[in-house]
Amino acid sequence: MDKITDEESLEKWLETRPEETRRRDAVTIAYRAAARVMPMWVSALNDVFARESNLTGSPIFWSVLTSGVYIIHPTPEVRHSAARSARSTFSTLSEGKSAALSAAVSAAVSAALSAGNYDSAALSPNSAAALSANSAAALSANSAARSANFAARSGSTAVWQQIEQDCSALLAGQEMAQAPLWSNGTPEWIAGLLSETRAWMARTPGHDFWLRWYEAALAGQPLTGDWQSHWALLRDIALIPDADWERGAEHVAGLIAVKELAILGNRPLGEDNIEEGDDGVWHKVAAPSVDADILRDSTERVLDVIAEIEAQIASGRGNLFSALETDLSRLKDRIARYPDRALRLHDTFLIVQSHIARDLQSGELPEDALVHDLSTELGIAALDLRNADPKAREVIKARMVHRVQELDDEQKHAFKVISEEGAKRADAELGAELIEDAEVITEGTASADELRAAAWRQTGRLARIFSSSKQMAKDVGEALDWLGSKTGGVGAAYFIVKLFLWILT
Repeated sequence: MDKITDEESLEKWLETRPEETRRRDAVTIAYRAAARVMPMWVSALNDVFARESNLTGSPIFWSVLTSGVYIIHPTPEVRHSAARSARSTFSTLSEGKSAALSAAVSAAVSAALSAGNYDSAALSPNSAAALSANSAAALSANSAARSANFAARSGSTAVWQQIEQDCSALLAGQEMAQAPLWSNGTPEWIAGLLSETRAWMARTPGHDFWLRWYEAALAGQPLTGDWQSHWALLRDIALIPDADWERGAEHVAGLIAVKELAILGNRPLGEDNIEEGDDGVWHKVAAPSVDADILRDSTERVLDVIAEIEAQIASGRGNLFSALETDLSRLKDRIARYPDRALRLHDTFLIVQSHIARDLQSGELPEDALVHDLSTELGIAALDLRNADPKAREVIKARMVHRVQELDDEQKHAFKVISEEGAKRADAELGAELIEDAEVITEGTASADELRAAAWRQTGRLARIFSSSKQMAKDVGEALDWLGSKTGGVGAAYFIVKLFLWILT
């Protein structure tokens, strides 16, 4: 492959690509070039002119996102959306008085045009991709020049080197839409601007999603946890009508939040699955998915050791096992309450096992054979249940690290209100579980394992209920009167998805 060092050499290389992949290759190059320089043009939005003109990043985000979506979903609808986003972003260019902002907009517009319905000799997908790359390189040179450590040429060279690596990867058949934006790590001269980008997006209303989206693109990771739902979400965002984009960043953020809630509600819940009945009330619906003999054998082994410990307590050795009494009661209660629910029993067994390890280390429990027997049986039973139940295994694998312990009082109050509104729409059994999980999450006394299980179950269930009920959005908004202007419709969805994602990421 010939070296690619400028617009002309890139366009020449694209012309050599097979006709069936040429447009996709061009869009891939354009998308990745425009996305790499996002921190540079977001920093330009801090300029006085940008602030005075109330410029928002939304049109440019839309263009870059849509060009990325086209790589995976090259449908007529996405091509039309790319053309629409290019027109919207071009209007930003006409308002821009900064060289950096103009170069950024040019890169984004060109990326969108490479995917849009533009096949004329004047602006083919190849030439649009080359223009996007050239604008990104020019913007990089401008940004690098601001640093004492780099000459202006440094930024431009780095961008063209990365574009050449992208071309080599495309030749090798790699899927570059899902690869990190910088193959050798983020360059030093752009890493410094990332903190500015994060700060601007965090403090500018309506830009929470775009920060998460860019972080995912930068790392080459799916925003939603898997690539299928990632691209489905981005496709839905790309297809948002012009009229909604014209209403501003906060309005679009609310629409995106509704779409994210639907995805949260579709996460695997296993035996904790719920659905809305014909009566409009939500119920638990999942049937046992593990063999009854395995469930019975697992619980009976645990109950046998509990019986031995309780016999020792009755014989006068009770003081030795006093630290276990609460957990013994918990085990018997959960086994009786959830006799056919492998996931609940699995979680309970591991939680109690972790309590035993903690109390042995602190000296609260003696180094006794029965104590070790109970811990061993709990671990074996949990493993047996996980291995025997594919639904439980799917949920356990999918769970994330949660930040429940970091919720402030206002967030805890909001979570309780949302849970109560969900419980009003559920039958008695499910409603009670929603209230119980809300207490586990907000009281702050549960173990990390309890919090992890409750947070995954509760946010998935509530997202599912919320996504199907417009009235719930209004009721939550009215109940959370301290939310001010975000009290209804998509505003409530925006707040709820921010709260749920705070817990789950």
